[in-house]
Amino acid sequence: MKKFWKVGIALLVVLLLGLSSSRILFRRHFFEHANPDRHYEKILNRFNSKLHLSPDQKTKVAATLDQSRQRIKALRAELRPKFDEIRDSANAEIRSVLNPDQQMKFDEMQAEWKARKGKRQSE
Repeated sequence: MKKFWKVGIALLVVLLLGLSSSRILFRRHFFEHANPDRHYEKILNRFNSKLHLSPDQKTKVAATLDQSRQRIKALRAELRPKFDEIRDSANAEIRSVLNPDQQMKFDEMQAEWKARKGKRQSE
């Protein structure tokens, strides 16, 4: 019986370590892409290390990446209101099928999502 408990505890420890390391890797990956400067710097470094860019090439590639980043940023700004409208419409439709208790919980969930989104954008 003691052996069973030891094996169970060992499996639980392995599971918890796996989950926590997966979360750490996910957050690292997510936040790298959430920070455009870091993301583009990483791309430039990858190009430089794989392609052995000259200093002039590195400058030109960096300028191209920066221009594309600005264009993508402008496109996102243009499209964001449309995405927001679709999301808000879906949330209103979901909320309409919920009972009053569920609506309160749904409102709390939305407040948590907005708070997390604000926290991520400020980092």
